[in-house]
Amino acid sequence: MAVDAIAFACKIDLADVRRLRMLHWGARGAGHIGRVLDLCDARAESPMETRIRMALHEHGLPTPHVQFDVETDGRIRRLDLAYPAVKLAIEYDGEAHREQDRAHKDLLREAALVRLGWTILRFDASTVCRHPARIARVVEHELRRRGYVAA
Repeated sequence: MAVDAIAFACKIDLADVRRLRMLHWGARGAGHIGRVLDLCDARAESPMETRIRMALHEHGLPTPHVQFDVETDGRIRRLDLAYPAVKLAIEYDGEAHREQDRAHKDLLREAALVRLGWTILRFDASTVCRHPARIARVVEHELRRRGYVAA
């Protein structure tokens, strides 16, 4: 999560980090950096999105697209995580999503996406932090139901 957050906030080029790692090959902990960088996605806009993506990875599911844009009604709607081939979106709903104005906008956004055939799975902080395996099971079920085959 920290590497995703830093990469997003600071616009770090992960290739630069890999080159730095090679300069300090024997440094303590350097052996793990490659695996961490392989999992990093600088497009992740929140640590909770990263947690969801890592839950999917840890349970052997295909990696979803991060911050996937969909055009609806002449507007671009950005999905936290998506499997566009089967129109499955995964969204993290934080505290701000419970505010009336934001919840209303979310409903309108979801309706526009559903009209295009998208299914949106929403997860809250409690589920993300305490039940990551549940997230993986739900996503896996939806992917199988849609006949998803990883490329």
